Amino acid sequence: MITIPLNTNSGIRIPARQPDPKPERKRTENIERIGVSIQEAAKMLGISKPHFYPLIREGKVRTVHIGKRVVVSVQSLRDFVDGKTEPHNSVGNNDELQGRKDELPPHDPACSPPTIR
Repeated sequence: MITIPLNTNSGIRIPARQPDPKPERKRTENIERIGVSIQEAAKMLGISKPHFYPLIREGKVRTVHIGKRVVVSVQSLRDFVDGKTEPHNSVGNNDELQGRKDELPPHDPACSPPTIR
């Protein structure tokens, strides 16, 4: 125990306050992650974030939006590296809808927003 004198003349000593031990953190090292951030995914592939975003737009890597966060599927990264990727329906990939224009309802001009001039 460390003691610090209050007054060098009085000889009264009080124990010095010891720092609180750090609380133990829950161990998550043993949990296999199925999703990672975009930055982590780019690092796993050895590319920069700006080079990773086209992979998402082209549908080569699957993502999930959780609130404001975008999570990249680790399995889709493995599939991409193994050459097993097929574009899926994601942002910017609407090939599935291109052939089905005849199934869409006709455009109603009354539903269009007003034109500002």
